[in-house]
Amino acid sequence: MERVSGIDQCGLSIYVPVLFLLNETVSHVDKMLVAFNALALASVQGILAPFGKVIHGKTFKVLKCKIEPLVDEVRKLLAQIQAAQAEGAMAPRVCLNRHCNSCEYQADCQRLAGRAPTFRRRRPSLLYADC
Repeated sequence: MERVSGIDQCGLSIYVPVLFLLNETVSHVDKMLVAFNALALASVQGILAPFGKVIHGKTFKVLKCKIEPLVDEVRKLLAQIQAAQAEGAMAPRVCLNRHCNSCEYQADCQRLAGRAPTFRRRRPSLLYADC
């Protein structure tokens, strides 16, 4: 978050969301995440931030994105998630990764996955596993 002064009608400071990314480019999903964070901040501070910032890439470029055009889409997604929860939709499938051996939740995840992990050999990231 970043404090920005003089944005609301009274000239008081508000906070705007800031997202840090390693990626050189900013995707629509990244902008949606900034808008989601802005909605969360609005529930606390009582006013929706007009913009958010994405700091990205090796040179820390700053992208200032408008929140208002994204808010409706974020609210629709939130409504879909709430509807799925109300219907008792199944939780997402558990994927086991290489770092599971060092995680405190290893036993729980292995029980939920119901099988031994199989890993992709070509990807260096810990985030990818064949599920």
